[in-house]
Amino acid sequence: MSPHQYWSKRNVKTGKLSIFGDTLEILFAKESIIENTQKLYDSVKDARYVGVFQFRIPSLLIKSPELIKQICVRDFDHFFNHRNIFPEGAEQLWSRNLVALKGQEWKNIRCTISPSFTSSKMRYIFDLMNNNSQLFVQHFLLNHEKIVEVEFRDAFTRFTNDVIASTAFGVNVDSLKEKNNEFYLMGKEASDFASFSKKVKLFLYFLIPRISAFFGIEFFGKKVTSFFMNLVTESIKIREERNINRMDMLGLLIEARKEYQKEKVVVETKESCFAAVEDHFDKNIKQYLTDADIASQVFIFFFAGYDTVCRALGFMAHELAANSDVQERLIEEIDDNRPAEGSPSFETIANMTYMDMVVSGKYQHRIDYFYNLIISEYNVCDV
Repeated sequence: MSPHQYWSKRNVKTGKLSIFGDTLEILFAKESIIENTQKLYDSVKDARYVGVFQFRIPSLLIKSPELIKQICVRDFDHFFNHRNIFPEGAEQLWSRNLVALKGQEWKNIRCTISPSFTSSKMRYIFDLMNNNSQLFVQHFLLNHEKIVEVEFRDAFTRFTNDVIASTAFGVNVDSLKEKNNEFYLMGKEASDFASFSKKVKLFLYFLIPRISAFFGIEFFGKKVTSFFMNLVTESIKIREERNINRMDMLGLLIEARKEYQKEKVVVETKESCFAAVEDHFDKNIKQYLTDADIASQVFIFFFAGYDTVCRALGFMAHELAANSDVQERLIEEIDDNRPAEGSPSFETIANMTYMDMVVSGKYQHRIDYFYNLIISEYNVCDV
């Protein structure tokens, strides 16, 4: 059966079919991902879902909010596996994170690391982010100029890079001051989806995944993979040897590994005393985290947060500049909550209602304008 008959055999509506599927325009930068998704969404009217093809791979585009909620919440236990972006096992930095893992192993790793991300522990991360924010502000204040020209895309990219370097990897860098520091350059290369070579690799992954894996076609490249793997493994070694406890993502995962080892000793002790041992088959049981597991979990924070956060900040800055009334009201709320000394606390910022509305895009403004801005500014294929 032809792959393009997949949805027709199941009586699922599709748009106009192409021999290369619905994503070829993205590969050649004819459409952005946003434009492509909108086109597919509109290709079939009055339907809860649309059958599409990522090259030759059938995919289902869900349109109904109720159906999305059912899949992601009520029936999540049937849909927790993600499709592989890269051929299985081909990318060392990627293959061990929670997005790539499947089945029981995903459950086990998730059970192991979930206790590391409680709200109380996340507040330590806030302090690290606050330090980076102070550096960001001071960089522009040191110019002693009333008006400072800023290329926000570049500035926010560097700020996001520094926040992730500190909160995830435990590395302190100042990319606004040291513009070509190694962490920034490696991070920029790792998050680059716009280059033609990266697009070709993605094309090969989707079209011929087994052959791509056989020939060892790497998306991130050996240089980037070695840098991040060595950075994490060396940091783990130093922290364990010197008993350093730093409350960042890396530190929390190291702590999760220690907790697993403690619990394992308790279980083994009970077993040696002929205690009844619960059958954990197909249940959420904890799993030992190797250095590669930890590196992969830490890297996904970088991969998922780097480009998305800096773009959100860039669009928010544009909207504030275009809507002076919103900007003035936000400044007023910040001034009202500014402490007499020091920086605002986690609780203070969490309780800024208008700040939350601005960051979430909930203030009164034309959403269609914001959407059109995204389309015009990023008419290329980058994630």
